[in-house]
Amino acid sequence: MDQYAYLGPEFWCEYNLVSGDKHNRIEIPVLPTLKGFEKCAISVSSVSFVNSIRILGRGDFLKIDGSIYTRSRGSITELNPNSFARLLNDLLQYSGVSVLPNEAGIIRFFSVKPFVIQGASYKMRMLLGIDKLPMASTRWHDGTYSITAPRYGDYNSTPIMYLLSGLGINGNGSGMFVQELGTDVLNGRNIFMRFANNHAPSVPVNYIGGDVKYHTSTMVLGQRGWIELVDANLVPVDLLYPLRVSIRVEFIA
Repeated sequence: MDQYAYLGPEFWCEYNLVSGDKHNRIEIPVLPTLKGFEKCAISVSSVSFVNSIRILGRGDFLKIDGSIYTRSRGSITELNPNSFARLLNDLLQYSGVSVLPNEAGIIRFFSVKPFVIQGASYKMRMLLGIDKLPMASTRWHDGTYSITAPRYGDYNSTPIMYLLSGLGINGNGSGMFVQELGTDVLNGRNIFMRFANNHAPSVPVNYIGGDVKYHTSTMVLGQRGWIELVDANLVPVDLLYPLRVSIRVEFIA
């Protein structure tokens, strides 16, 4: 783990941390404390990563009329409605169901007979813009049966991503932190940072300065913690390259 610390006259330390095998997750080591200080403030000073998100991979699937159609190929990091429709047509070539995007880029399934989409992997549902399943086809005026996704899909994960931390979370899921800017805890995990996911695929991303600072006991620094990059649904973001985070610890008398 690439790490360095700097202790200046203002009594603060900064650590550069890099993700391990799971690129969306960083393990925080036990951090040193300063003698005579009982409180500290913890914040994120920078986040950087390459915006290569695995939006579709091996094992992603659709279930139609009781049959499961599963992808067996490698990772995909960039799609649009047209390329996604081509991928779906290849996946569903023996199902009797075809796919086209409409004028707004929303995916439409159609067939000459009734059909039901009964299930889909998380990433498939995100790309299709489907929140609830099953979905049954309806008959059109031309005699075909169709299912139209309810909205435009998320082709780069979700519009908002969060940097969550388990640092200072005890066994029952409650936090030891007192946040400077109100309460901001998701499912027992503290939000270190939130940011808009509006970058093109494969572009280096760098954010300076988190919007949250936590005040807590220095005893927290003696515990191992973690930082995790998640989407708006709190599902880990599947990065293909390392995540780098700098955290700042300020000691308070």
